[in-house]
Amino acid sequence: MKMTKIALAAVLAMGATAANAAGTYVELGYAATHGEGGGLSVNIGAIRANIGASITENMDAEFMAMTGLSSANVGAGQVNLDHSWGFFLKPKAKLNESTEAFARLGYVNTQISATGPGGSGWARDNSLSYGLGVQFAASKTTSVTLDWTRLYDKDGGLLDAASINAKFDF
Repeated sequence: MKMTKIALAAVLAMGATAANAAGTYVELGYAATHGEGGGLSVNIGAIRANIGASITENMDAEFMAMTGLSSANVGAGQVNLDHSWGFFLKPKAKLNESTEAFARLGYVNTQISATGPGGSGWARDNSLSYGLGVQFAASKTTSVTLDWTRLYDKDGGLLDAASINAKFDF
């Protein structure tokens, strides 16, 4: 959990540095995550931060960091989303003057932990990640984004995140 907080602080600090470069942005938001694996199904709320930069008019590169805000109760135990972080390419297309559709394709590292009557443990793994979303401009430098991202899809487990974010362009 401590490393996750350090990673989120680093993302926010990079966002302040990014303000000096054209075509950069920071997104901050809430993600409702849903995970399945090992016969279990969990839902955990999370906070997410992205920092990105435009590579071309129709392509961005992003770094994403996320950590759980709550735990999911499973029987007599709890499951936590310790962190999920990764890098994405984000192709995008304008639908009209204030709306943009995008996709994400990247690679993500995710760590979950669990505690229960029998003890505690954690698991961390990497996975290809992908998603879709839409962005609505509220002003020239502020937007609202809605997106769905599959953060983990491997070895019979999956982790999805549906997010709402505030995006700030620099």
